[in-house]
Amino acid sequence: MKRLFGALYLLLCLGFIVGCSDNGGSGGGGGGNSGGGISGAEELNLSGQVWAEEWIYIQGGDIPTSITYSPFTRNVEISYSLGGEGSITNGQLNFNVGTPTLDTWHTASSYFYDWRNKYRYFEISNPSAKAAGLWFSTPFDGFSREFNTVSRRGSTYTGIFQRVEFVYVDQDITIVGYGRTNFWEESNPTLKVTEITKDINITLKKGWNSIFSNINWTATVSGSGNNLTQTMEWTETVSIANPNNLRWVLID
Repeated sequence: MKRLFGALYLLLCLGFIVGCSDNGGSGGGGGGNSGGGISGAEELNLSGQVWAEEWIYIQGGDIPTSITYSPFTRNVEISYSLGGEGSITNGQLNFNVGTPTLDTWHTASSYFYDWRNKYRYFEISNPSAKAAGLWFSTPFDGFSREFNTVSRRGSTYTGIFQRVEFVYVDQDITIVGYGRTNFWEESNPTLKVTEITKDINITLKKGWNSIFSNINWTATVSGSGNNLTQTMEWTETVSIANPNNLRWVLID
Protein backbone atom coordinates (compact mmCIF):
# COMPACT_ATOMS: atom_id res chain seq x y z
CA MET A 1 0.00 0.00 0.00
CA LYS A 2 1.34 3.43 -0.88
CA ARG A 3 2.41 5.63 2.04
CA LEU A 4 -0.05 8.38 1.11
CA PHE A 5 -2.95 5.96 0.69
CA GLY A 6 -2.24 4.47 4.12
CA ALA A 7 -1.89 7.90 5.71
CA LEU A 8 -5.26 8.98 4.33
CA TYR A 9 -6.94 5.92 5.82
CA LEU A 10 -5.36 6.71 9.16
CA LEU A 11 -6.38 10.37 8.92
CA LEU A 12 -9.98 9.40 8.25
CA CYS A 13 -9.88 7.03 11.24
CA LEU A 14 -11.53 4.47 9.05
CA GLY A 15 -10.55 0.84 8.85
CA PHE A 16 -12.60 -1.38 6.70
CA ILE A 17 -15.91 0.35 7.35
CA VAL A 18 -19.15 0.37 5.45
CA GLY A 19 -22.31 2.41 5.60
CA CYS A 20 -25.72 2.85 4.11
CA SER A 21 -28.47 5.35 3.56
CA ASP A 22 -31.42 5.94 5.82
CA ASN A 23 -35.04 6.83 5.33
CA GLY A 24 -35.59 8.05 8.88
CA GLY A 25 -34.63 7.62 12.51
CA SER A 26 -36.23 4.18 12.85
CA GLY A 27 -34.34 2.32 10.14
CA GLY A 28 -31.80 2.33 7.35
CA GLY A 29 -32.40 2.71 3.66
CA GLY A 30 -30.59 1.30 0.66
CA GLY A 31 -27.23 2.08 -0.92
CA GLY A 32 -27.04 5.84 -0.68
CA ASN A 33 -30.44 7.37 -1.21
CA SER A 34 -30.24 9.80 1.69
CA GLY A 35 -27.59 12.47 1.22
CA GLY A 36 -28.65 14.11 4.46
CA GLY A 37 -27.16 11.31 6.52
CA ILE A 38 -28.21 8.93 9.27
CA SER A 39 -28.87 10.07 12.82
CA GLY A 40 -30.18 7.69 15.47
CA ALA A 41 -31.31 4.81 13.20
CA GLU A 42 -32.38 1.68 15.06
CA GLU A 43 -31.59 -0.56 12.08
CA LEU A 44 -29.51 -0.43 8.90
CA ASN A 45 -30.78 -2.19 5.77
CA LEU A 46 -27.84 -2.14 3.39
CA SER A 47 -28.16 -2.77 -0.35
CA GLY A 48 -26.69 -1.73 -3.67
CA GLN A 49 -24.19 -2.40 -6.44
CA VAL A 50 -20.64 -3.22 -5.29
CA TRP A 51 -17.68 -1.77 -7.18
CA ALA A 52 -14.02 -2.69 -7.63
CA GLU A 53 -11.69 0.30 -7.25
CA GLU A 54 -8.28 0.66 -8.92
CA TRP A 55 -5.65 3.28 -8.08
CA ILE A 56 -2.76 4.06 -10.44
CA TYR A 57 0.15 6.10 -9.07
CA ILE A 58 2.96 8.25 -10.40
CA GLN A 59 5.84 5.98 -11.41
CA GLY A 60 7.88 5.34 -8.28
CA GLY A 61 5.72 7.72 -6.22
CA ASP A 62 2.71 8.06 -3.96
CA ILE A 63 0.38 10.52 -5.75
CA PRO A 64 -2.57 8.87 -7.54
CA THR A 65 -2.89 9.73 -11.22
CA SER A 66 -6.05 7.71 -11.89
CA ILE A 67 -8.86 6.23 -9.80
CA THR A 68 -11.36 4.06 -11.68
CA TYR A 69 -14.38 1.94 -10.77
CA SER A 70 -15.81 -1.17 -12.41
CA PRO A 71 -18.95 -3.13 -11.38
CA PHE A 72 -18.24 -6.14 -9.19
CA THR A 73 -20.16 -9.27 -10.24
CA ARG A 74 -18.99 -12.09 -7.97
CA ASN A 75 -20.34 -13.64 -4.77
CA VAL A 76 -18.58 -12.71 -1.51
CA GLU A 77 -19.25 -13.83 2.05
CA ILE A 78 -19.34 -10.95 4.52
CA SER A 79 -19.88 -10.87 8.27
CA TYR A 80 -20.02 -8.41 11.15
CA SER A 81 -18.81 -9.70 14.50
CA LEU A 82 -21.45 -7.75 16.45
CA GLY A 83 -24.52 -9.07 14.61
CA GLY A 84 -26.52 -8.76 11.40
CA GLU A 85 -26.74 -11.03 8.38
CA GLY A 86 -26.38 -10.81 4.63
CA SER A 87 -24.01 -11.26 1.68
CA ILE A 88 -22.78 -9.97 -1.66
CA THR A 89 -24.50 -11.97 -4.42
CA ASN A 90 -23.66 -11.38 -8.08
CA GLY A 91 -22.16 -8.06 -7.07
CA GLN A 92 -25.22 -6.88 -5.14
CA LEU A 93 -24.98 -6.12 -1.42
CA ASN A 94 -27.78 -7.05 0.96
CA PHE A 95 -27.10 -6.84 4.70
CA ASN A 96 -29.25 -5.96 7.71
CA VAL A 97 -28.09 -5.10 11.21
CA GLY A 98 -29.85 -3.73 14.27
CA THR A 99 -28.39 -3.03 17.73
CA PRO A 100 -24.86 -4.47 17.96
CA THR A 101 -24.11 -7.01 20.66
CA LEU A 102 -22.53 -5.40 23.71
CA ASP A 103 -19.55 -7.63 24.51
CA THR A 104 -16.90 -5.76 22.50
CA TRP A 105 -18.16 -2.17 22.59
CA HIS A 106 -15.78 0.69 23.32
CA THR A 107 -16.43 3.80 25.34
CA ALA A 108 -16.87 6.84 23.12
CA SER A 109 -13.64 8.21 24.58
CA SER A 110 -11.61 5.17 23.48
CA TYR A 111 -13.40 4.73 20.13
CA PHE A 112 -12.55 8.30 19.03
CA TYR A 113 -9.19 8.41 20.85
CA ASP A 114 -7.08 8.92 17.70
CA TRP A 115 -9.16 11.97 16.75
CA ARG A 116 -7.35 13.87 19.50
CA ASN A 117 -4.31 14.06 17.21
CA LYS A 118 -6.36 15.70 14.46
CA TYR A 119 -7.59 18.70 16.49
CA ARG A 120 -6.04 21.37 18.70
CA TYR A 121 -8.87 20.86 21.20
CA PHE A 122 -11.13 17.82 21.32
CA GLU A 123 -14.04 17.02 23.64
CA ILE A 124 -16.83 14.42 23.82
CA SER A 125 -19.86 15.48 25.86
CA ASN A 126 -20.43 11.98 27.29
CA PRO A 127 -17.12 10.10 27.04
CA SER A 128 -18.42 7.05 28.96
CA ALA A 129 -21.16 6.37 26.38
CA LYS A 130 -20.73 3.09 24.52
CA ALA A 131 -19.81 3.09 20.81
CA ALA A 132 -19.41 0.42 18.11
CA GLY A 133 -18.37 0.86 14.49
CA LEU A 134 -19.64 -1.16 11.55
CA TRP A 135 -16.61 -3.23 10.52
CA PHE A 136 -17.08 -6.03 7.98
CA SER A 137 -14.97 -9.17 7.60
CA THR A 138 -14.43 -10.22 3.97
CA PRO A 139 -11.79 -12.17 1.98
CA PHE A 140 -10.67 -8.78 0.60
CA ASP A 141 -8.45 -6.11 2.17
CA GLY A 142 -11.43 -3.91 2.87
CA PHE A 143 -15.05 -3.06 2.16
CA SER A 144 -16.06 0.59 2.38
CA ARG A 145 -18.63 3.13 1.31
CA GLU A 146 -16.57 5.81 -0.43
CA PHE A 147 -15.83 7.77 -3.58
CA ASN A 148 -12.52 9.20 -4.76
CA THR A 149 -11.49 11.33 -7.75
CA VAL A 150 -8.34 12.79 -9.26
CA SER A 151 -7.59 15.12 -12.19
CA ARG A 152 -4.38 16.57 -13.65
CA ARG A 153 -3.24 19.83 -15.18
CA GLY A 154 0.45 19.81 -16.01
CA SER A 155 2.42 18.80 -12.92
CA THR A 156 -0.50 19.57 -10.55
CA TYR A 157 -3.01 16.98 -9.39
CA THR A 158 -6.27 17.72 -7.59
CA GLY A 159 -8.87 15.40 -6.15
CA ILE A 160 -11.34 14.42 -3.48
CA PHE A 161 -11.30 11.52 -1.03
CA GLN A 162 -14.69 10.78 0.57
CA ARG A 163 -15.81 8.08 2.96
CA VAL A 164 -18.54 7.36 5.50
CA GLU A 165 -18.05 5.69 8.88
CA PHE A 166 -21.12 4.25 10.58
CA VAL A 167 -21.14 4.26 14.37
CA TYR A 168 -23.71 3.05 16.88
CA VAL A 169 -23.89 4.81 20.27
CA ASP A 170 -26.03 3.79 23.23
CA GLN A 171 -26.84 7.42 24.15
CA ASP A 172 -26.57 10.86 22.57
CA ILE A 173 -23.11 12.44 22.43
CA THR A 174 -21.70 15.66 20.97
CA ILE A 175 -18.17 15.85 19.56
CA VAL A 176 -16.38 19.21 19.36
CA GLY A 177 -12.91 19.89 18.01
CA TYR A 178 -10.90 22.91 16.89
CA GLY A 179 -9.10 22.69 13.55
CA ARG A 180 -5.40 22.00 13.31
CA THR A 181 -2.60 21.96 10.73
CA ASN A 182 -0.05 19.13 10.80
CA PHE A 183 3.05 18.58 8.65
CA TRP A 184 4.92 15.39 7.89
CA GLU A 185 7.57 14.29 5.41
CA GLU A 186 8.91 11.00 4.04
CA SER A 187 11.99 10.23 1.93
CA ASN A 188 12.88 7.83 -0.91
CA PRO A 189 11.13 9.41 -2.75
CA THR A 190 10.41 12.74 -1.09
CA LEU A 191 6.81 13.20 0.03
CA LYS A 192 5.82 16.40 1.89
CA VAL A 193 2.27 16.60 3.25
CA THR A 194 0.33 19.40 4.93
CA GLU A 195 -2.82 18.15 6.70
CA ILE A 196 -5.51 20.71 7.57
CA THR A 197 -8.54 19.70 9.64
CA LYS A 198 -11.49 22.06 9.99
CA ASP A 199 -13.46 22.62 13.21
CA ILE A 200 -15.89 19.85 14.07
CA ASN A 201 -19.20 20.02 15.95
CA ILE A 202 -21.42 16.97 15.44
CA THR A 203 -24.06 15.19 17.51
CA LEU A 204 -24.49 11.43 17.42
CA LYS A 205 -27.97 10.26 18.42
CA LYS A 206 -28.65 6.96 20.17
CA GLY A 207 -28.56 4.38 17.38
CA TRP A 208 -26.66 4.32 14.08
CA ASN A 209 -25.07 7.52 12.75
CA SER A 210 -23.21 8.30 9.50
CA ILE A 211 -19.95 10.23 9.99
CA PHE A 212 -18.80 11.64 6.65
CA SER A 213 -15.18 12.66 6.01
CA ASN A 214 -14.41 14.80 2.95
CA ILE A 215 -10.84 15.59 1.92
CA ASN A 216 -10.04 18.07 -0.86
CA TRP A 217 -6.43 17.79 -1.95
CA THR A 218 -3.86 19.29 -4.30
CA ALA A 219 -0.43 17.90 -5.15
CA THR A 220 2.52 18.98 -7.27
CA VAL A 221 5.24 16.71 -8.63
CA SER A 222 8.73 17.50 -9.89
CA GLY A 223 11.72 15.42 -10.90
CA SER A 224 11.77 11.65 -11.35
CA GLY A 225 13.42 8.53 -10.01
CA ASN A 226 15.62 9.25 -6.99
CA ASN A 227 15.02 12.99 -7.49
CA LEU A 228 11.22 12.74 -7.41
CA THR A 229 9.63 15.34 -5.10
CA GLN A 230 5.93 15.23 -4.20
CA THR A 231 4.22 18.02 -2.27
CA MET A 232 0.62 17.64 -1.14
CA GLU A 233 -1.91 19.63 0.88
CA TRP A 234 -5.29 18.33 1.97
CA THR A 235 -8.17 19.81 3.92
CA GLU A 236 -10.61 17.59 5.82
CA THR A 237 -14.13 18.38 6.99
CA VAL A 238 -16.28 16.02 9.07
CA SER A 239 -20.08 16.09 9.27
CA ILE A 240 -23.17 13.91 9.63
CA ALA A 241 -23.97 12.99 6.03
CA ASN A 242 -24.17 10.14 3.52
CA PRO A 243 -23.83 11.69 0.03
CA ASN A 244 -25.61 10.03 -2.87
CA ASN A 245 -22.45 9.75 -4.97
CA LEU A 246 -20.71 7.32 -2.59
CA ARG A 247 -20.30 3.70 -3.69
CA TRP A 248 -19.84 0.33 -2.01
CA VAL A 249 -16.20 -0.50 -2.75
CA LEU A 250 -14.21 -3.72 -2.30
CA ILE A 251 -10.49 -3.07 -1.79
CA ASP A 252 -8.23 -5.85 -3.10
